[in-house]
Parts: sequence; structure tokens; C-alpha cells
Amino acid sequence: IAVAAGGVILWLALLEPEFSPIVPQPSPPLPLPHERPLNAPSDLTAEVIAPGTISLAWADNASDEDGFVVAHSEDKQNFVDIATVAADVTIFQNVQRAPASRNYYRVKAFNAAGSSKYSNIVFVEFYPVKPDIFEATYEPAY
Repeated sequence: IAVAAGGVILWLALLEPEFSPIVPQPSPPLPLPHERPLNAPSDLTAEVIAPGTISLAWADNASDEDGFVVAHSEDKQNFVDIATVAADVTIFQNVQRAPASRNYYRVKAFNAAGSSKYSNIVFVEFYPVKPDIFEATYEPAY
């Protein structure tokens, strides 16, 4: 529709009610803390504290984990979850490991949204020196 007003032509466009040249786009919601990826634990270490007992320790890099899962393997290929510890716990003791056994460990954080990546892998091997005396080797197994 064109309307002349004082020598100026005004154009007025009538649009269908369902048509709008500007369509508002909703902003994507910010992820909630429990929906963000968890930081993986790091600096996993292992120490033999008694015959057949290994103590693991790691750095907690997640602020919103529900806990940690400790996994064990004898061949560095086939890991099995052996324990779950609560949030903010950064040590675990695995007891009754057999003499002359090979032990690989790794740890991951978890919460309701999922799990982190695994930590580094550590390796401990028991071998008898004398009856009731055991030594172990430790090496990071990246």
C-alpha cells in the first residue's frame, strides 16, 4: 500500500500473521556442571606396602565427580574394574595380590553424566626374594 503524505510516498507492507522476517533463535543452554566433561585423574603411582598389598594414589583433577573407578589388568590389555571409591578419595589399597604377579592399574572419575578418560597406567610386579620378603618393581606404563 502506498500513501502520499506531503509529497512523500510511504510504503506499508502487510505481512501474513504467520510470516515474520525476524525469527528469534533461542540461545543454547549453558552446560550444567555435571554435564561438562570430567577431568581425568593423573599422576597415578603404586607402592608395595606389604607382601601382596599395593597402595595406589592419584591426583584428583575433577571438581564434580561422584567417585573413581580403579581398574586392574595382568596383561595391560584386558582391564577389569575392581573397586569404586567416593569423590575426593585419592588412594586405594589392593590386597592379596599373588607373588610373581604382574599388575597394571588405571583410574577414571565418574558422575551422573559419564566418565572421564583414564589416568596413566602403572605397573607393579611382585617377586619373592626370601620367604616372607617381597620386592616389587614400579614403572610408569604409558
